[in-house]
Amino acid sequence: GRLVTELLERTDATIHCLVRAGSDEEARRRLTSSPRLVAHAGDLTAPSMGLAPDLYRALSLSVGHVLHSAAAINLVLPYEALARPNVHGALEVARFVGTGACKVLHHVSSLAVLVATDDETIAIDERTELAPTARVFGGYAQTKWVAERVLRLTAGDVRIARPGLLTGDSVTGRFAPRCQLTSFLRGVAALGCIPEAAHAELRFDVTPVDHAARAMGAWLTSDERLVHVSSRAGARLADVVRSLRRHVTIEVTSVSEF
Repeated sequence: GRLVTELLERTDATIHCLVRAGSDEEARRRLTSSPRLVAHAGDLTAPSMGLAPDLYRALSLSVGHVLHSAAAINLVLPYEALARPNVHGALEVARFVGTGACKVLHHVSSLAVLVATDDETIAIDERTELAPTARVFGGYAQTKWVAERVLRLTAGDVRIARPGLLTGDSVTGRFAPRCQLTSFLRGVAALGCIPEAAHAELRFDVTPVDHAARAMGAWLTSDERLVHVSSRAGARLADVVRSLRRHVTIEVTSVSEF
């Protein structure tokens, strides 16, 4: 939704949105109201993205830029559980890009494809490419790694954005229902404790979703081929716990006690 809003504000283009819904009317209700926004009920993992053949063909001939930002985000499920939306969905996007008129593909990947690996020697910047020899940890990072690799090999003119850990809005504090950081902090608050090792050492990225949307909006309307979207310094878990203690009691325990 935020990226759609950015595109509406930054361009005068007509934007076609594929929405997982039972009908086009239901799809429209889930989007920002604009005469330049057209909603299509579909399914990224289905053949032809769940669109009728005539509509699929018409869009393939008229669309010049494709933004692929859909993904199933889960840090617990294995590769097999996430491959259909994240990898097979990317393959359907590649097929659409290769059908009809020439298109530019903007793909939203993840910094996890670099940081969730066993390659600790690399200095990450916008010149960093995927290392074929690296071992990637976790089903989500694995599927995003494969999706980015597949699209680079099959989709022609591909531009990549790799966001870090997207967190709540910096102004309102609103967050996505499945925000990993929020879920973790709620768990810590409910338990009333945190393990000593993690509390002392853990650092993580904090990229407010409104900042990320503006940065990716600028990327979408530029010629940048690869951008990373993350905070400059990140946050220490110890500092976040200190903030939580203004509201609840948080004890530091041993790992075994935790």
